[in-house]
Amino acid sequence: MGEKIVAVIGARLNSSRLPRKQLLPLAGAPMVEHIVRHLSRISNLDEIVLATTADDYNCDLVVWAEEAGVNCYAHKGDVNDLVGRIDSVVKAHAADILVYVCGDSPLVEPTTIETLVTKLVSNPIADWARMEELPDGQTYIHEGFAIYKRRFWDKMVEVADKPFEREHVGAVFHVLEKVMPAATAYGQEDPIYHSIDHRISVDTTSDYDFMRRIYDDWYATHDAATIVDLRWVIGRLQAEPNLRTINAHVHQKAVAEQNQKITLFTQADRKAGLGHLRRMTVAAKQLQDHLAASVRIVILGEEQRLDWLDLLPHEWRSTGTTEGVFTELCEETPSVMLLDLQVLSEELLALVETMRGRGTKFISVDAVTDNDCFDGYYIPCFYVADNHKALLKERLVYGWDSYLLHPVAPEKELAVAGTSLIVLTGGGDFYRLGQQWPAMLDAALPQDVSVTWVQGPYAQTPELTGVSGRHRFTVVKAPADLPALIAQHGLALSVYGVSFFECLRAELPTVVYVPEIQAKTSEMAMLRAEKVCLMANEVSACVAKFADLLEADTEKARLTAACSDLWRKREEIPPLITLLRHLGQGATV
Repeated sequence: MGEKIVAVIGARLNSSRLPRKQLLPLAGAPMVEHIVRHLSRISNLDEIVLATTADDYNCDLVVWAEEAGVNCYAHKGDVNDLVGRIDSVVKAHAADILVYVCGDSPLVEPTTIETLVTKLVSNPIADWARMEELPDGQTYIHEGFAIYKRRFWDKMVEVADKPFEREHVGAVFHVLEKVMPAATAYGQEDPIYHSIDHRISVDTTSDYDFMRRIYDDWYATHDAATIVDLRWVIGRLQAEPNLRTINAHVHQKAVAEQNQKITLFTQADRKAGLGHLRRMTVAAKQLQDHLAASVRIVILGEEQRLDWLDLLPHEWRSTGTTEGVFTELCEETPSVMLLDLQVLSEELLALVETMRGRGTKFISVDAVTDNDCFDGYYIPCFYVADNHKALLKERLVYGWDSYLLHPVAPEKELAVAGTSLIVLTGGGDFYRLGQQWPAMLDAALPQDVSVTWVQGPYAQTPELTGVSGRHRFTVVKAPADLPALIAQHGLALSVYGVSFFECLRAELPTVVYVPEIQAKTSEMAMLRAEKVCLMANEVSACVAKFADLLEADTEKARLTAACSDLWRKREEIPPLITLLRHLGQGATV
């Protein structure tokens, strides 16, 4: 009899950066299903086993395996003991050769694994198999698998006695060299697999965005019975550099690296709208991607179902005071806490001052306090008063590159100015523009102009009764991908807030409503000086400027060019990450 070859997929739904990722859909099927399908193409495997844990959180993975007819083992021991979990499968199935596969690697290449297994079987003295070594500086794109003989696997299990050694398969060999193989079986590989270096594992929302794009594009032109060809992926990456920008910046966490625990405390309600929450989701992704941080967004407000929030760890708090929730969060001692709240009360500021020095760094977002009780200040704005700049120095971050905006999809061509207009009045339409602007726009705009009205989740439906051209208005409530929707239009009419800056980011000629009391501030004077938008502090004046802009091609072109200049020099490392590193949080990437 030949040697028994068992592939074991290690998977749990408890990922700190992307919970439940193995069950997230790729082209309509869970990611783990695609991994199984890839492994099923390997002719010399005897068995495929999904190895998870027996706790309640992972029961959905067990249920999926039962329904899909996949052999599954639910480990009842320490949930963090990955080595012990895999070893239990190896022993139960009497494996002579183990093919270990990470449950977040849906592009494992069957031909590569089959070749390496064949090499290992044919080499009696080899303990493991790998691709042939490359010259310095070159790497294979392959991720997420390792192949060992049983005798070497047993040695690794025996010496893995520290917690992080038990959490990572092969760490005692590949990283710590506590045990070394007698010999290695090398397999030749097609040069295309080391022609480009790019992440193909799924650890963060950015990784998932990349993989979802790859899978959607593949199955748009290939039969459902096929599997995504890694060579095709490489070709896409080489031909489309923008595709790489989706997740090229994600930091790969080292074996012994500890996740920082970062809490983002914010709010979302009729008065505050969604701006605070939207930018905190961007901040959360930056912290995940660049620092491998374990983030949690805590939101004051009644729970809302928001598609763009689903992939990030979050919880809503509809009861309790701001100060009470803050105190509760501090008791958990996160590494960092970001506060992005509409109002910082004197009581809350006193609590921040009391809690400093207890192991947590506190960062104020969009607010500079006179008593300077925060460790750092992150101002997502182009303007900060001179006295605050002088006082806070390196603890202060602000500027055009500090805006926390959801990016437009890299393949998306920005719309050219035309007759497709978008109107944004904020998450709660605080100024009740939905009761005023529709009739004004209908009277002022030519008949062939279409209007997309974005209704925030806390806003009333815009008043279209009595509007003669109601057919021209399309109302979209709380769209899942607002930046993409904005980019599909030619001009924008917006209130001053996060959505306004998303319009500028999409390079749309924009008219912005700024109430008179706000229009007289130094911040608005600086915005006027930038000449990147048209401003008005009266409701009717906004509509009049909007109608004039529609016919002014030269002005539209000038505004588009001015917006483009704003974002041309964005830093590769986000300013928020730079601030955290200055405060002593986060390893240099």
